[in-house]
Amino acid sequence: MLPKLLKHYRLNLLIAIVFAVLLTILGQHFDLKSILLIISGFLISTFFLDLDFLFYSYFYNSETSLAHEIREFVKQRNWLGLVSYEAMHQDEMQTPLLRSALFQVVMLVLAAYLIISQVNLLGISLAFGIFFQSLPLGWQKRNQDWFWILRKPPTRAVLNLYFVLLLISLVYLISLL
Repeated sequence: MLPKLLKHYRLNLLIAIVFAVLLTILGQHFDLKSILLIISGFLISTFFLDLDFLFYSYFYNSETSLAHEIREFVKQRNWLGLVSYEAMHQDEMQTPLLRSALFQVVMLVLAAYLIISQVNLLGISLAFGIFFQSLPLGWQKRNQDWFWILRKPPTRAVLNLYFVLLLISLVYLISLL
């Protein structure tokens, strides 16, 4: 089961490691405590977007068969089964809350607040990690799923503008470190 788990989180763990090293180097945080806080924040962020299935099944749309299956895995405390089930049925969830452009913008604003207020590195790396984990999803998802908050899906030009503005603000925030 562990190889399945590693295979499912392969890209997420790679993103976490790369950006943890990047944040450590750019922020010049070379003491052991800072490095451990940064790595911990990015590793926790690897699994954060999977909470979307729990939100979906308990709060948002609890009457679907997907929600019943997820609640059954949680009731049995079969966490590895839940992760593998989530990997197989990822596209069945309608209007995901955490896997959306709205949540991505909220995480970027939260990261900006944490950097400006100079809170501890765990919070900064967790906010950045969650944001970075959601980046590949934005490129892979269909527009109507990613921008579910809008009435109609954005055009390709608006989508490209969104990602350019997102990357510019990200570069600016990293420069504040």
